[in-house]
Amino acid sequence: MDTNTSNTWWDSYRQTIQVTQRFRELVKLAGNKEDIARNMISLEKQKYPGKDEIWYLDRLIAELREDSMMGMAY
Repeated sequence: MDTNTSNTWWDSYRQTIQVTQRFRELVKLAGNKEDIARNMISLEKQKYPGKDEIWYLDRLIAELREDSMMGMAY
């Protein structure tokens, strides 16, 4: 097996796992509402087209965590 092909496959697999984990985290932060999480991603993609899927997820997770922390401060 070609090492380059193997590394490409492995990198793709790892990225898929990361996206899945972050999506699950986003769903949890969105009140366990998968449809809301998907809509949030869709809106981010409209505002910031052409980014990697992981970029959108990280951005939304950070935003929801920040909002959650702000709520705790009051």
